[in-house]
Amino acid sequence: MRLADLIEATKDGEWGSGEPTAGSVEVAIIRGTDFASASRGVVSRLPVRYVASRHVAAKQLRPNDIIIETAGGSRGRPTGRTFRVTDEFLERCARPVLCASFCRFIRLNTGGADAAYVYWWLQSLYAAGRMTAFNTQHTGVSRFQWTVFASSTRIALPTRGIQLGVACALAAFDELIAISERRIELLEDLARSLYCEWFMRYRFPGADWTSASGESPPGWTAGRLGDVAEINAYTAKGNELPDPLRYVDISSVSPRRIEESRVLSAAEAPGRARRRLRDGDTIWATVRPNRRSHALVHDPPEDMIASTGFAVLTPNGIPAAFLFEYTSRPEFADYLMGRATGAAYPAVRPPDFEEAPVLIPPPDLLAAFGDLADPALRLASHFGRQIAALARTRDLLLPRLITGRLDISDVDLGDLLPAETPA
Repeated sequence: MRLADLIEATKDGEWGSGEPTAGSVEVAIIRGTDFASASRGVVSRLPVRYVASRHVAAKQLRPNDIIIETAGGSRGRPTGRTFRVTDEFLERCARPVLCASFCRFIRLNTGGADAAYVYWWLQSLYAAGRMTAFNTQHTGVSRFQWTVFASSTRIALPTRGIQLGVACALAAFDELIAISERRIELLEDLARSLYCEWFMRYRFPGADWTSASGESPPGWTAGRLGDVAEINAYTAKGNELPDPLRYVDISSVSPRRIEESRVLSAAEAPGRARRRLRDGDTIWATVRPNRRSHALVHDPPEDMIASTGFAVLTPNGIPAAFLFEYTSRPEFADYLMGRATGAAYPAVRPPDFEEAPVLIPPPDLLAAFGDLADPALRLASHFGRQIAALARTRDLLLPRLITGRLDISDVDLGDLLPAETPA
């Protein structure tokens, strides 16, 4: 049957305003760019906006709604990505949730099909590139032809039991991914809180010093980031690139996280694929620094190469965790925005990173911080790799289960899901 025949209601989203207005309601907005992190249980990045109460009443998301991105996209990432709303997602948001104006929600007939199965079916279409045919681009923004897609795309529904079995098997991977994500949040919060206590509030071990206005503790020195970090220390020439390579571009990085990398041949790699990465490096996007696209790198494969759109910061005499947490602060992003040039695409240069002011604590205090924070962030990276492995296995199963090439009764999740292992 046609996808359209399964739909009870579908509406475009809203964006609202950044400040409260008369008759508005505070809501969380989920965008296409939030789908990946939200599917892992992360809701802290969702924008909080204010939307007219009549729109909230008509468009507030419910469990089992499916959101589809209908505008935006980028080269190599067409529109048509999807996200399924769950009870757990709505509970974590703790306020009404709407999808953004570049998305629309799909609400299925209650007796037609299992919403989770339909969501995974849509995911399989996107992974197979089937959504690309419904993308158009006339004004620089890629748009998804939703009406044509829904009315012309047919779905072959297996029995209800098979639908539920397939959905449950695939959801098991997402549940483990969400658990690992929560562990990452706890570990990162430990490192972040420790940094704030010791280096911003000056409540470090053995502190018996009372701050006067504007003064720093004895033994701390005012310096530049260039004094304690090298900027772009390792840059590869074209003939030095690994073949194939794992390419990290700016769109692949969110605040504190490398979301993905693409495997390319050296011939396919863009000219910007030049930055070599080393263990302990922090990468920071030089374009639109207000987005705070940066990440700490642990144990990168030898073939991982980042775009020259990043500044790669290599710690020099300080713990990697200190460098990362210092550059993760909102104040650092504000500093970069103050140095950025260009109206449409504000950007900073390597000297802007070198000149960033930094208060450098004594070596023994830095070492003590590193002893606590470095292992926590390294363990967080371990769980990040576990998430990536779970996602790869799930994505290999997805087309086989949806097409029936793999019978759900033949799937033993105990053989596929990883056992708990120490980092």
